[in-house]
Amino acid sequence: MENSKNTLKKEGAGDIWLILPIILITTVFMFISRAKILPVYIQGAYWTGGAEIDIDMFVYWKKMFFMAVTILGSLFLISEAAVGKTGIQKHKVYIPMAVYCIFVLLSFFFSPYKSLASTGANGRLEGTWVLICYMLITFFAMNAVKSDKSVKIICICFAVSCTLLGIWGVLEKFAGVKITSLPEFLYYPASIRDSVNVTQNGMVGYVEWFFTNMNYTSFFMVIPISIFAMASIGAENIKFKVFFAALTGLIIFNLFGASSLGGIVAVCCAAVMGAVVFGFANLKKWAKSIAVILVFAVIATAASVPSLKNEFKSTLAMDNESAPAVETAENAVQKEESISLFS
Repeated sequence: MENSKNTLKKEGAGDIWLILPIILITTVFMFISRAKILPVYIQGAYWTGGAEIDIDMFVYWKKMFFMAVTILGSLFLISEAAVGKTGIQKHKVYIPMAVYCIFVLLSFFFSPYKSLASTGANGRLEGTWVLICYMLITFFAMNAVKSDKSVKIICICFAVSCTLLGIWGVLEKFAGVKITSLPEFLYYPASIRDSVNVTQNGMVGYVEWFFTNMNYTSFFMVIPISIFAMASIGAENIKFKVFFAALTGLIIFNLFGASSLGGIVAVCCAAVMGAVVFGFANLKKWAKSIAVILVFAVIATAASVPSLKNEFKSTLAMDNESAPAVETAENAVQKEESISLFS
């Protein structure tokens, strides 16, 4: 086992440059925000509000960046493997990945709505080619990340980008910093600057909307919270332990700021599952580290009390509004059934 680990380190020592696409996806990707006018692909859906165009701020250019980096990175990896500068691992997991891609392509070819299948729905844009790129980036990561050093570099870059995102979230909350606070040319092409307004789609809170929907954003934040909490527990250096615990608290603050109960429930479930998997003995051993994380989590929660109150109030209001409609529908069904009995 030790020999294979040393071999892995030796093989990966000269391959750090290979992980650049992954670094770009875990850093630059999160901060791409630029307007793009798209057609509404599903006409008549209630969530479109009858609009014929979609002013996309957060998805289209992220999608194009992700696909370009994934495809170019994979082609580069294959070309380097062809000349013997790196290797491609042989693995059975390629089989289900290939099967997945085949079925995605079959779905596209048999779909009567090929344009929609190709691009994906507004607000997500996860069409055929994005789904295939998910498998491609998995293939790339399996063969590009070959050393502990590579993993550390990726995690550090991700931590830096999450720190910047978290700071932006704090500035949004307490200083009112929005996308509209930035120079307009950064997020609006000149060709559409005079015809649309960023406030039209209401998505001016970047940290809340950077995955185009507060639910998607909050579920994403469960990932860095889990990673940084474990990094804090595993860190031997007290400075790193406190840094990752503070970063965990910062992302928790932004999770609450996303105003989505789904993400809050998900992170609670992740904590419970982690406790079950690692067991009481490990939790007892990590008690001090967990206590440090909890301190920052409590601070983040205390700072988020107004947001949480508003979220619970809006959820209760939605339930109360929907209850009469459900009751009316049930009464209508019962009335129709009683009429049918006597007719």
